[in-house]
Amino acid sequence: MPPVGERVDNLEQILAEFIRNVGNAQMQTEREIREFKDEMQRDRENSKIEMKLFREEMRSFRDEMQRDRENSKIEMKIFREEMQQDRENSKIEMKVFREEMQQDRENFKNEMRNFRDEMQHDRENSKIEIKEFREEMQQDRENSKNEMTEFKEEMRKDRARAFKQWGEITNKMGTLAEDFVAPNVGEIAMRYFCCEEGSEEDFMVRRFKRKPKTKSKRREFDVIAVYDTKIILVEVKSTPRIQYIDDFAETLKEVYEYFPEYINKKIIPVFASLYLPDEVIAYLTKKNIFAMAIRDDMMDLMNFGEVHQARANT
Repeated sequence: MPPVGERVDNLEQILAEFIRNVGNAQMQTEREIREFKDEMQRDRENSKIEMKLFREEMRSFRDEMQRDRENSKIEMKIFREEMQQDRENSKIEMKVFREEMQQDRENFKNEMRNFRDEMQHDRENSKIEIKEFREEMQQDRENSKNEMTEFKEEMRKDRARAFKQWGEITNKMGTLAEDFVAPNVGEIAMRYFCCEEGSEEDFMVRRFKRKPKTKSKRREFDVIAVYDTKIILVEVKSTPRIQYIDDFAETLKEVYEYFPEYINKKIIPVFASLYLPDEVIAYLTKKNIFAMAIRDDMMDLMNFGEVHQARANT
């Protein structure tokens, strides 16, 4: 262990060092405090200056705001006066506009009333004119119908006269079968026996035929129209007699012998002449033979209903 004197000397050195260090620290602290106070003083001075400037700016701002407020009051007053004037002007214009509209409405009502009166008057006149026109058209239609009926009747009579004259000419010339009867057979077939136009398998006029089994027997068939399921066989005579009818009835019994190829077809017998007296027609009906003669301006069957019914029942 060091001697006491040495330890005391060391202690004194340490204490002197401590005092020296404390003095230096205090001096540093005092310097910093002094610098801080100086800085605070400068800040205080600057703040005073800034506050003064701020107050001056606020004063200027207040003055400017006051001026703006005064100007706004003046402008508002002027605006209100202008609005009031515009309102007064609008009231006047609206009053004028309403008066004009009212006048226009009255004028329109008057014009509509006049227009309706004119339309009503025109409607009444139109009804009268239409009624007169319809009556005239109806009268013209009736006159046209009468004239057309008379014209058709005259034409029918003219055709009938021409048809009869042509029949009489062909009868005198001996060509009644080929020139007068045969051209009408197709129409008769379509009208009464449900044959289609142009559906003939064969059509023969003045056909001479021998019996296949009896070569010496030969006869003439005036008109033969062959269809799918039927044969229309026409006997033509310029002068109808009962004997001719009986002969035709006998011939009908031999038709399949002359034409065996038609054995499966139904025979429709027709006796034709220009004119057939009532008693001849009655006799043909009794024999179940159709009577064909002139009716008005065409060749027609005179007893179709009776013979058709009778043949349907057999």
